[in-house]
Amino acid sequence: MREYLIYGSIAAAAVLIILITVCIILRRHNRKMPSRLVTSLLPKEATLKTDNSTEIVDCRSLVHGDIILVAPGEIVPIDCILLEKTASFAKGSMFTTMDNTTLYEGDEVQGGLCLTGESPVHLKVAANYEDSFFVKCTNIYLESVKKVSFYGLPSRYIKRITNLFKNGILIVNPGCLKSLRRTKAALFDKQSILNPESYELKEIIPNPESGLSKKELLIYAAKAETPYCDSAIGRCLINASKDFYLLSEVTSTAHFSSLGIETTIDSDTIIVGSFALLQEKHIKKLPDFSPSETAPQPVNTITLHVALNDSYIGSLILSSDIREDVHDILTYYKRKHISTVLLAANDICCDTSQFNLSHCNFKSIIAAVPLDNVYTGILTLRKKIRKHRTRASLAYFDTTLTDSTICNMADIKILVGPVPIHKDITYADIVLLSNNCYSYFAQN
Repeated sequence: MREYLIYGSIAAAAVLIILITVCIILRRHNRKMPSRLVTSLLPKEATLKTDNSTEIVDCRSLVHGDIILVAPGEIVPIDCILLEKTASFAKGSMFTTMDNTTLYEGDEVQGGLCLTGESPVHLKVAANYEDSFFVKCTNIYLESVKKVSFYGLPSRYIKRITNLFKNGILIVNPGCLKSLRRTKAALFDKQSILNPESYELKEIIPNPESGLSKKELLIYAAKAETPYCDSAIGRCLINASKDFYLLSEVTSTAHFSSLGIETTIDSDTIIVGSFALLQEKHIKKLPDFSPSETAPQPVNTITLHVALNDSYIGSLILSSDIREDVHDILTYYKRKHISTVLLAANDICCDTSQFNLSHCNFKSIIAAVPLDNVYTGILTLRKKIRKHRTRASLAYFDTTLTDSTICNMADIKILVGPVPIHKDITYADIVLLSNNCYSYFAQN
């Protein structure tokens, strides 16, 4: 009898070990399924154009400068430059930051776009395979899936991260998902609620003491923006001055995060940016822009101040449409009793009531010069939300995330797209890759 009990215990232990092993294998298999699903959608081969013929090659062998041929219906395997006069592309990949668009010769073609139309096109590879933004996003996603266990998150988070990725939302740091549930305040940089494709020059205000005309002021500002022609503001100013002569040799240029730019052309140094930047550069002849003396600006406008060789020469006022999907996330936050705050760090004062859209009525506005006042406002906001709940989180939405001080104050850093393909996104916690991700982000 005793021997039967021993054999029975051994058999039960063996069955239990087998069941545990099967469970572990199935769990690992389920964890790898989303990764396999994503990687299976990546193009594996490309048509490489040689001197006299074409050949099919592995996408990983492509290097900068190669010429590839993409047929209608095919997905662009890597970031490229368009060599044809024009071509139309559709959103062919779940992690493409661009929507349906028509591109022209010399434009960047992001990997993941699907060629539409009837004729094949020639593309010049703009980056090595591993350096392609298209591939980097995939690798970040795969690393994020691996980190789920490290952060002690349930396996269901893998499915959630995958679903977000399919809809253009990249989770760089899966640990932030816990903090996301504890969000009690959301700080939106003003440019994160504006549509970058709709910037329009509204007003040119020369400084009377400069003796410059409106045309001359615009030319100086557009010249300074020539190294940044791929930015929304740069494109706006250059397009506005397209009938004028802009060809000049750029000697040097510098970009000051969240403040503006400084460009030296020939013997002229031009600064275009915020009033705070002009103060830091000790520009002469600055007018009085104190809040008490300045009328509040609508939330959809941006004021660019321009200085030439240490002297203030005027300002430009740009306007833009509010992003359509901003309404969804603000409505969601209102329903969840989450405070929504507009950050206008470069504005002396800002007035949302002047822009007649109810969903743009933020609970409060942080707008001040100098920037120290902005930092104080954010610290006050943090103390307020943590007064009754010490683990409450502050989410920060921005299109650049270049101000390290503000980023350090926020618990969740969210980079808002569309994201340029050459931009480093690893410092963000969450990246909204495409232009209309607010709606899906709010629902999930």
